Amino acid sequence: MVAECITCVLKNIAGVFLTIVFLNKLSVYRMKRRIPALCITSALLLALAVVPYFAFDPETASEIADFSTLFSFMVLPYFVLQKKKKLTFALFGLILNSVLDLFTETANYAFGIENEAVSNLVFIAIAAILLALLLIVSSRSKAASSIDILENVSPLIFIVIFISTLSTYYTMMLPKDSEFTQRNSVILLISSAFLVIVCVVYMISKYLSILQTQKISQLQIDSQLAQYEELLYKNQEIKRFRHDYKNNMYALSSLINDGKVDDAKAFIAQMNMAIENTEITFATGNRLADAIISHKAMIAKQRNIEIDFDGTIPASGITNNDLCIILSNALDNAIEGSVDCAPCSIHIESVENNDGVLISVSNAVSRQITIKNNKISSTKKSKKNHGFGIQNIKSVAKKYNGFVTLECTENLFTLSIGFVFGKDDVYV
Repeated sequence: MVAECITCVLKNIAGVFLTIVFLNKLSVYRMKRRIPALCITSALLLALAVVPYFAFDPETASEIADFSTLFSFMVLPYFVLQKKKKLTFALFGLILNSVLDLFTETANYAFGIENEAVSNLVFIAIAAILLALLLIVSSRSKAASSIDILENVSPLIFIVIFISTLSTYYTMMLPKDSEFTQRNSVILLISSAFLVIVCVVYMISKYLSILQTQKISQLQIDSQLAQYEELLYKNQEIKRFRHDYKNNMYALSSLINDGKVDDAKAFIAQMNMAIENTEITFATGNRLADAIISHKAMIAKQRNIEIDFDGTIPASGITNNDLCIILSNALDNAIEGSVDCAPCSIHIESVENNDGVLISVSNAVSRQITIKNNKISSTKKSKKNHGFGIQNIKSVAKKYNGFVTLECTENLFTLSIGFVFGKDDVYV
């Protein structure tokens, strides 16, 4: 009796710890402890796991303890992590508990384990193995914290896992009094385990694929950021160049007087190119934003698209890297989305206050885009034009407790990004 109680408590602790580590390390949920509520809920679940062993028969106590484990998986993360969506933790806790139960029951069946305490230890061992794998993956990944695996995996996968677990449970309940039922039990158990393994492998591959995409995207952003910083530097050089205008004119006059006409022409062309390639034409209040929008405006102009800006962008509160992700992706999508409507314009509006900023980017589209659940659910072309990069923008917005909204009215697509930042935050 004591062994069952102790192993049941350890089983609950291991499972909850695994759930929290997964959601924190490999997803988007940050730690935010609610100590009083956590202590009260933990005490209630602990009592639910232990008391039945002293109040009921062993079979009933075991069933109640199993429910306490499930509740622990589904409820306790709410008091340790920042809550993002309704039922998110409950869904994940249900699925993770189902997977661990399936592997445990499979091991019990394969090795003929009937002792509940030993079964609990098997459960703990499997949870420890999964935890070790998660820690290894998270330690090698810096971009993982921006991925919400629950948003990127089809609900069908979770349904299959849950049904497979139920099948395993009822397999264990089947009488083994005939060769037919024994054979069917083995077939059902192996099939359920196989389906769950396939689903888990799919989820891992999906996660790694998203992770690789984010790494590539981050490398692109880093490269763009370096270009914009170089552009800012060159712009300062051009300002100094303009300041030294008289000296440049003196050098040009000397070339002409010496009869070096070709050299003078080359010198003029060089000056014009330097000015055109580094000219920053926007004044947003943020030097990096000026460079980004100016660069995108040059690209848009080549496609007969104008970009106009209204408002101000704060000079502090968001990192250079995050600002680059937001503006670069939003403007790239807007340019690609409106290219079929050229000549046209892209309008950027930014409204800031003491708490944060709201940036909206609007562009014309050739056809109406359907927005469902704040996601593009229209044609493949619309998804291609606007879908790329929006997930990265959403990830940045989440970092600042912000939001991203999509809207398409009368063939005008609008992407709005709002975020809140602390007064002491600065660009880095």
